[in-house]
Amino acid sequence: MTPISPGLGLDFGTSHTVAVLARDDGRVEPLLFDASPLLPSAVFAEEGGRLLVGRDADRGARVDPSRYEPNLKRRLDDGALLLGDAEVRVVDACAAVLRRVRGEAARTLGGTVPGRTVLTCPAGWGPRRRELLATAAGAAGLSGVELVSEPVAAAAYFTQILGHLVRHGGTIVVYDFGGGTFDVSVVRRTGDDAWAVVAAGGLDDVGGVDLDAAVVDWAQRTVRPDDPAWQRLRAPGTPADRRHRRHLWDDARAAKEHLSRATSAGLAVPILDVDAHLTRAEYETIARPWLDRTVRLTRDTIAASQVPADRLAGIFLVGGASRTPLVATMLHRALGLAPIAIEQPELVVAHGCLTMLPAAARPSSPAPSHRSSAPPSSPAAPRPSSPPASSRKPVPAQRAAGGSQSAGRLGERPGSLRAGRDHETHVVLSPAQAAKGGRLTLSMEWPALCPPCSGTGVAGGAGRGPRCAACAGSGLTGRLDRRSVQVRLPAGVTDGQRVRLAGGAHPSPDDGGPAGDLLVTVRVR
Repeated sequence: MTPISPGLGLDFGTSHTVAVLARDDGRVEPLLFDASPLLPSAVFAEEGGRLLVGRDADRGARVDPSRYEPNLKRRLDDGALLLGDAEVRVVDACAAVLRRVRGEAARTLGGTVPGRTVLTCPAGWGPRRRELLATAAGAAGLSGVELVSEPVAAAAYFTQILGHLVRHGGTIVVYDFGGGTFDVSVVRRTGDDAWAVVAAGGLDDVGGVDLDAAVVDWAQRTVRPDDPAWQRLRAPGTPADRRHRRHLWDDARAAKEHLSRATSAGLAVPILDVDAHLTRAEYETIARPWLDRTVRLTRDTIAASQVPADRLAGIFLVGGASRTPLVATMLHRALGLAPIAIEQPELVVAHGCLTMLPAAARPSSPAPSHRSSAPPSSPAAPRPSSPPASSRKPVPAQRAAGGSQSAGRLGERPGSLRAGRDHETHVVLSPAQAAKGGRLTLSMEWPALCPPCSGTGVAGGAGRGPRCAACAGSGLTGRLDRRSVQVRLPAGVTDGQRVRLAGGAHPSPDDGGPAGDLLVTVRVR
């Protein structure tokens, strides 16, 4: 994994803002706002003119929603907001949200403000919007501000943090399904740390909030649809009814999120005092029209890029709404390529943009190193050596950690033997198989390592040095072999769960070194 220079990565999203902090000692961590990495991108104007942001703004909206704006990013072109009787410039409202991020970063660092900040924005933004965001960042007191497009930051995370191999000239698809909008980009690698957006598209009226609305609509159709109480929930006229409406929408969002890992969820309907139960099958039925639009746009954007779907290096799911299991299923069926999902897709852009900071500590060699996300005082547990693939025994699965715990392309620890390349695949299980677990035989396409460099991408297989001429530094031959591997999965795995099979992937380039891990994404159908 490429070393990250100290700084602040900031993803100013339509519904939420996410910030990731890189410390001087190499640790990378998301900032927490009220114990959550997600800060609502919302503002509320108090009667005295003071702006509340985040969850404070959400709470203010329960009293007077006319003073509340939940989606600042959608209002950038408006110039000013009318919040109650107060007119607030959009740039000032954005600065208020970013100022909260700056304050939390300074508190985390003991009063020091990060010297450099990377802000992300959609690929399709023009100079005016980019300038407005940069101006808001300056007004918030953020230092050394640089702007990076969101799909480029996601591509950097895909390769530099997760360790997926993308050759120079290779392309990936970034499917970004956020809380308020949907964006899709085809991104091509043009250098070791350089990317270009080949084609991009977006839907400003499709996001996680629209799936929340679909759940609320389902509840109204299902639970006493003719009851007058629904009018109070749809158009509340009193502070009490506004609180009831907020509770209904909060519960709808929670039910949607719960259905990404369970087959049913409860939904409490206030005022009517009824508990409804929504199954995953029912949810997928009401969500499908929205997801169909994202899949169609993804196919059209890939077609516009003139990159054949079978030549894509991967489809990367970004944004909280991409957790919906049906998303990966529909994309797989439409494109013939299984998307790559992680446990915290909201953090991808903010974390990935940090890798774009120039750092003197970066090695000149193209071969990245594996680094544990644990602090230096907590050394990673040793990984077991692996026998040749032909004689491997089934390896036990450990629950995969999310985000930065995903392994790099080739592990290297100072003073120790290097680990082999990790490999990712997926498996489709029946509900009975998922509940029981046990031994399975996976048949998968297996990339062949470059013999001259033993898969390291460095001439002669060394830890540092010139790029291998045979594979142009990729470490692979480009040939895919078919391989069967026996694995043992734990009982009770769930749809979308990612498990790590220690020592189940490529052998180490060093004699006696540990093999890489096999990472398996489980789909339950």
